[in-house]
Order: sequence, then structure tokens, then C-alpha cells
Amino acid sequence: MKNKAKKTIPMIITERLVMKGITENDTDSIVNLRGEEEVYKYFKNPHKLTKEEHENWFNSFYVFDNCRYDWIAFEKESEKVVGVFGVFKSGDSSFGAEVSYLLDKEFRGAGYGHEALNGVINWAKDNLNISYATAVIHKNNTKSIDFAKREGFVKTSKDGLFYIFKKEL
Repeated sequence: MKNKAKKTIPMIITERLVMKGITENDTDSIVNLRGEEEVYKYFKNPHKLTKEEHENWFNSFYVFDNCRYDWIAFEKESEKVVGVFGVFKSGDSSFGAEVSYLLDKEFRGAGYGHEALNGVINWAKDNLNISYATAVIHKNNTKSIDFAKREGFVKTSKDGLFYIFKKEL
């Protein structure tokens, strides 16, 4: 049975970003980020996310899942949403965790992904005691694959349409 205590996620502050744990108030931003076809076509369940789907997932599952942590990143200067970043450490993976990242198209290619992902990985290393991070990326998502490689991830295996990348910490 899931632990019914709601989790709290600490803020991560980087040079240009303030990253806060996602809340119900972030629904519109997350739905907008996930609503771009160029983004959702690479998800395991490729469809345009609705507000109702996100709210149901958030309230029924996410707030009680003590294995998953997600942050919404804001640019300090403009306070605009830069993206959503996360980490998932399943109970059967004692030394590693899966990271996820989704950048608003306005902020791609400017180093924000690097900055936020490193903030999340450093937090996970310190708080979840991980020694490696993985990223699961659709085989056709060349931009994400290139980003993962620049971040030091190496392709280790394939699972259907998805490549598994790993980074030793």
C-alpha cells in the first residue's frame, strides 16, 4: 500500500534557475510543456496530455509516490517557466535513479537543461545516495540523445523503441 503522507520537495537553486517541487498550481504549465507534438510523440504513451489527466495523476499517484521527485524550473531573471525536471528511484534500484527533463522550446540550446539536470542529479546523489543516473530516451529523439551524450550519458541498452543511457556519478 502506498504511503499516504504527502511529500515535500526541497527547492534547488542554480546560477540562473529556481527549481520548486511541482504542485497542483503548476498544472497549466506542465500541460502546456507536454502539449507540444514535438515533445509528446517521444513519450511511452504518446498523446497530448489533458489538464484532467495531469490533475488525476498528480492527486491520485504523484503526491504519495516517495520514489519520484519533480521540479518546475523558473528563470530567475524573468520568472518564466524553463521546464520540468525529475528523478525516479525505484525500490529495486539501490544505486541508481532515472532522470527526466523537458525544456520549454524558448529555453532550449542555452544551457538551462545542463544547469537544471546537474542540480537534480546533485540533489539525488546527496539525498538518494545514487552512484549513477539513467535516462530512457525514444530512439528517434535525436535532440534528447545528443543532449544526454553531451551530459556524459552513454547508451547501454535498448528496450523496444527506447534507448537506456547511463551516467556514472
